[in-house]
Amino acid sequence: MRRSESFLDPTTWHWTTTAPTGDDPGAGASNGTYVRFRYSSARGVFMVVNSTTTNVFLYKPPVAAP
Repeated sequence: MRRSESFLDPTTWHWTTTAPTGDDPGAGASNGTYVRFRYSSARGVFMVVNSTTTNVFLYKPPVAAP
């Protein structure tokens, strides 16, 4: 399930909503995502692995509102 992102411009107090792009990792693991969802502060990305037979998905939030 894709979720949208909202950004607030503190100068104008205007919200902008965007949808992330790229591949959708699909439904999460049936027993949860504990330890399979991480944030890398060195790279600034979120990572998720749903199983050993599927791809690893990365999400890098934008630095500024589009």
